[in-house]
Amino acid sequence: MHNWKVSVFTCILAAGLLAGCGQAEKVDGTQTALTVNGEEISMGTAVFTLRYQQAETTGVMEQYGMDQNGLLWNQDGGTDEEGKAQTYGDLIKQTIQNSIVQQVLLRQHAGDYGVEVSPEIQEMMDATAKETYEANAETLEKIGTTEENIRESLELSSWTLLLKDAMTADVDPVVSDEEAAQSTISYARLTKNKETDGEEKLDEENPLTNAEKQALMEEFLAALQAEENPAEADFATLAKDINEEIFTNEYSFGSDNEYLATEVIAAAARLSDGEFDEEVIETEDGHYYVVRMDKVFDKEATDEQKKNILSNRKQEAYDALLQEWTDAAEITTTPAWDEVKLTDADKWTDQAAE
Repeated sequence: MHNWKVSVFTCILAAGLLAGCGQAEKVDGTQTALTVNGEEISMGTAVFTLRYQQAETTGVMEQYGMDQNGLLWNQDGGTDEEGKAQTYGDLIKQTIQNSIVQQVLLRQHAGDYGVEVSPEIQEMMDATAKETYEANAETLEKIGTTEENIRESLELSSWTLLLKDAMTADVDPVVSDEEAAQSTISYARLTKNKETDGEEKLDEENPLTNAEKQALMEEFLAALQAEENPAEADFATLAKDINEEIFTNEYSFGSDNEYLATEVIAAAARLSDGEFDEEVIETEDGHYYVVRMDKVFDKEATDEQKKNILSNRKQEAYDALLQEWTDAAEITTTPAWDEVKLTDADKWTDQAAE
């Protein structure tokens, strides 16, 4: 079941702007924004979807300090498909437009799979649309959004969940042990200092030289060797007793590993369960390692990887079919929709997320 939340949108005007929410004119929600294979999506629905996603994105960016002191949407967004310069706001608007188009296409193909929105979900959408509109009527009126538009947006967003299983039903569910096989190691690591013209750049807070770091890792290795049962020794505990800068981890990997350095993989390949490499490993990417093989074949990690592989297969099949529908679709936009922008003069926030 969907757990649609009620969002309260607040528009924060930039200094000097007099028009509500930075809009030059009130949006006519009855106008057409997009047409997908002859099916029209109104401005009221499209703009509501756009502003909701804008508010959600703003919240995430601010949470992680990526809004550049309140400047987000006017930042450089690279170039569009035609090679023209665009803002980050332009980029996100195009992404949201693509999402709306895909949602409409999913609805148009739902009958191919005999999928419908259940009465229970429809009731939830009805109630949420009503509650959302009543809580935000004044703000929503400025963007031409009605309760029916909110209801339409909720339904469109539901089709991905409703159709994905049916669209990927033919995906091969069998993943072999060989394809998913995972080994699990424990490792300790210290990062080497970078060198410029042969001179090390030391960390001001922990000014250890590379020679001192290598000595610490040798000390860690000696402590591991001295353990009564090295195969079961806890790397984090050993590191804590030597130096807090030593990073430790337990990591599972397969043939598609892109994280561990090649020198670490090569060392691990020589080990059996419980064995550790008896030398400190220095990697080309600038680290010192001590490595122990915990399980050459980790069944639990392998089973989890099988789930990941199957999930990726289904996602790839879903994306490919949706792209096929998109490429074949007739999609047009109207001047009214093209004029809607995401800018720093028109900021939207989701108070429910604060």
